[in-house]
Amino acid sequence: MGGAASRTKGHNFERAVASLLRLCWFDAKRGLDQTRSGLQCDVEGTPVRWELKKRKNTHEIYSAIRQALRAREKHNDPRPVGVITSKDRGAPLVTFEIHEFIRFVNILQGQHDTTAEETVVESGPQS
Repeated sequence: MGGAASRTKGHNFERAVASLLRLCWFDAKRGLDQTRSGLQCDVEGTPVRWELKKRKNTHEIYSAIRQALRAREKHNDPRPVGVITSKDRGAPLVTFEIHEFIRFVNILQGQHDTTAEETVVESGPQS
């Protein structure tokens, strides 16, 4: 799938996710200015800068996170970054880098937005 059909699939996914996010945030809506200026993210009206990807395969999560982090920096957006992905005919998944997730939880709890970027979390077996 490419071109107009791919864009339509992406737009439909953005509308569906915005509708789901309205269950938590009444102002959630598709960011219509995203393609023109990039100032808005895929879904606005939430405390997260969301990047949405609907693909045949969803193994490109890290590149989607990098894209969202670059956009946040470019537009001086203070919100934590999250990615919502879905493979074709699959349930959407939500992904955060751990420090972004901590910032998000702190915001939800009404705590100071602490940035955990200085903390490095290494995965794998500990010796």
